[in-house]
Amino acid sequence: MARTPSSQLVEIDPGVEVVLHPRVDVHSQRHQSYGRRPPVEPPEPGPLIEVEVEL
Repeated sequence: MARTPSSQLVEIDPGVEVVLHPRVDVHSQRHQSYGRRPPVEPPEPGPLIEVEVEL
């Protein structure tokens, strides 16, 4: 699993709150959807794939 640069985490979707934790579950929700995702509702609770992000 490639690590996602923290600089990309803040530019995902306007209007969608992204909370930066030391470990963020970005991979399963948005990793392959940067720039192509319309405004979406907050992801439903479910299995989270935790990816370590170096801040």
